[in-house]
Amino acid sequence: MRRALFAVLMAGLVVGADKKNDDGKKDLDLFKGGWTIGTMVLNGKPHDDAVGGKFTFDGENMVIQIKDREHKGTFKLDAGKKPKQIDVTPSDGPEKDKVLEGIYQLEKDELKICIAHAPGTDRPKEFESKEGSERLLLTLKRDK
Repeated sequence: MRRALFAVLMAGLVVGADKKNDDGKKDLDLFKGGWTIGTMVLNGKPHDDAVGGKFTFDGENMVIQIKDREHKGTFKLDAGKKPKQIDVTPSDGPEKDKVLEGIYQLEKDELKICIAHAPGTDRPKEFESKEGSERLLLTLKRDK
């Protein structure tokens, strides 16, 4: 009886893990391609100079182009969390190789990302960027 119960529990865990991995893979596929910055807010202040900048996602790689600057990095998704989580690791700049923890929401052709702007800062729980919060809030629109 115990073996049967254990087998059922293990099967449930494996199916749950596969569902989580499927959701993450699905979102990773949906991220793929080009996105344009619609809004960017850092510490409660809009950064209108970044509007129109581009994000490109390919697999777990990303490139950000704002004006004449380009930054690269990698990202990982966890679609099994609520809200869904994203971890970004810049490949250049002052935060090179440091993980920035965030959350994301993907609806049709709009992607919202709220991310800690400094390593070691707690992962956001809501999609907001208040003054002094060290939060970056982005709204991206899928390129057609």
